[in-house]
Amino acid sequence: MDNDRLTDALKEAYASAPQDDVTFETLELYHSTFIDEDGGTGPIRVVNDYRDLEAGLESTALADAGEMVTFTRFAFEVKLPVVAEGPHKEIMISIDNVTPLIAENIDRSKSTNEKIIVTYRPYLLSDLSKPQLDPPYSFILRTVDITESTVTGRATFSVELTNRSFPNKMYTARNFPGIAR
Repeated sequence: MDNDRLTDALKEAYASAPQDDVTFETLELYHSTFIDEDGGTGPIRVVNDYRDLEAGLESTALADAGEMVTFTRFAFEVKLPVVAEGPHKEIMISIDNVTPLIAENIDRSKSTNEKIIVTYRPYLLSDLSKPQLDPPYSFILRTVDITESTVTGRATFSVELTNRSFPNKMYTARNFPGIAR
């Protein structure tokens, strides 16, 4: 995990593990075809806790940017990518006891070419106004398997990001005429 993106408060919580501050892991699954319980469109938001969580989103969120939203309680496991060399950073996701609505949304998304975007946001109990990772990690769900009660999947950073050359400016005679003879 990239420590430069963590807020100072989350770095302190990870380092000292204070008993009075709790870290909440959340996931958001976004796809244009997802339908919520009320019949409207919207992302699936879950928190790894035994109760729902009301928390604020960053100003660049795909839906409800800058607003307070509810993350529904679900048991899930996320294995974040390690800091290592290689072209693909991958996370593993497993959400247990999924509702039929979540399974139907994921099935519906498979009929389109659009990919599901997964956003990982950690929050601290002491500051639920915004995620403690700026900007939050966003991944594209590459594979997904659904059983009666579990959704598992692999997600990676977008191909455009991980396969981009660095530096990304090409020094050609057309772009920089001064280098031509």
